[in-house]
Amino acid sequence: MKPVAVFAPLPGMMTCREFEDLMYAYLEHELPWYRRLFVWLHFVLCRECRAYVRRYNYSLEAGKAVFAAPEEPVPDDVPRELIAALRKARDRKATE
Repeated sequence: MKPVAVFAPLPGMMTCREFEDLMYAYLEHELPWYRRLFVWLHFVLCRECRAYVRRYNYSLEAGKAVFAAPEEPVPDDVPRELIAALRKARDRKATE
């Protein structure tokens, strides 16, 4: 789910859409310091984007768990649809 652009930025601040576009580069430390500062400031001020990043990180961790230990049980709070999609991707990759 993408963040809802309800945060009204101050003049010169980035929007939720801009944050979304730069989020991956920010998390991978691929941005120059001044762009990282603007992304961080938006993150601190925008509740919706903080929730978006939490969901994004949760999805990454769930994916890593499925691929790293395919025989171990997945926690009950992981959505079954997500598990099925990750396993399907894993199986498809194994046959390539």
